[in-house]
Amino acid sequence: MRKIIIRIVGYGQEIVQGTFTDEEIEILEKKVEEEDHSLGYIISDIVDILPDSYDWYDRDDELHVYGASVDASTLLIMDGSKEIKIENIWELEDEPYNGEIDSEEVCNFNGETNIITTISSEKGWIMDGGIEIEDNKEFDISKLKVYIKDIIFDGYENSLITTIFYNGEEIFCDPDTSGKSFESYLEKKKKNGKENTDT
Repeated sequence: MRKIIIRIVGYGQEIVQGTFTDEEIEILEKKVEEEDHSLGYIISDIVDILPDSYDWYDRDDELHVYGASVDASTLLIMDGSKEIKIENIWELEDEPYNGEIDSEEVCNFNGETNIITTISSEKGWIMDGGIEIEDNKEFDISKLKVYIKDIIFDGYENSLITTIFYNGEEIFCDPDTSGKSFESYLEKKKKNGKENTDT
């Protein structure tokens, strides 16, 4: 048996979306004003401000996704001394690769609840995994399938590679990254049929 290394390098994000009560939003906005810091700065220490809350990454009742940026990452496939480098993931569907890509649009805001989206951006080996195949068999890249989630909210849109399959089996991937930025965005629920944009 030999190992085929499958790695995505570049930039990626961990995106978490959670609902917050009006009371929690009021406390957080007051803290932002008092400290003169960004919402992301305040959210990073949310348990100090909202003692009954979970950490930011556990406020994920709407969404929790991690993946490689479609626009800023490269797929590497290494089979011994052979290397395949795909800088635009959409090329996986074309000749000579003939792989498969499946995408899903995610837009959770419906105006009925307050949602805070927190984005932790990272750089490095966003996904690092591999498969084992028999020594006498060729790696068949056409059996590779990539899943993409298109995250959309409040004018923000980002497409992330979240999962990779080979021959129908998910490839377990670990990251090896360093943090680059941390941001949070608030979308308030609508009042009287209109979106509440008060800050």
